[in-house]
Amino acid sequence: MLARLATLPISQREVLELVAVDGLTVGEAATVLGINAVAARVRLHRARRAFKDAPASTAPDSAPPLSSLMEA
Repeated sequence: MLARLATLPISQREVLELVAVDGLTVGEAATVLGINAVAARVRLHRARRAFKDAPASTAPDSAPPLSSLMEA
């Protein structure tokens, strides 16, 4: 799963990590990144879609389940 996360563009990965891993709201993530909330929501949507559609790695890892990253 970490390999899939690494394939995301940095702008999408940053928002996804701030929201899904660090527990920030989209508004808080936008402030941290210096972008507006609409841009953050768009990046988060694209990141979740790309992450969901990316092929799963064949090597297991100890990362949290995908469902924890996909929660809104």
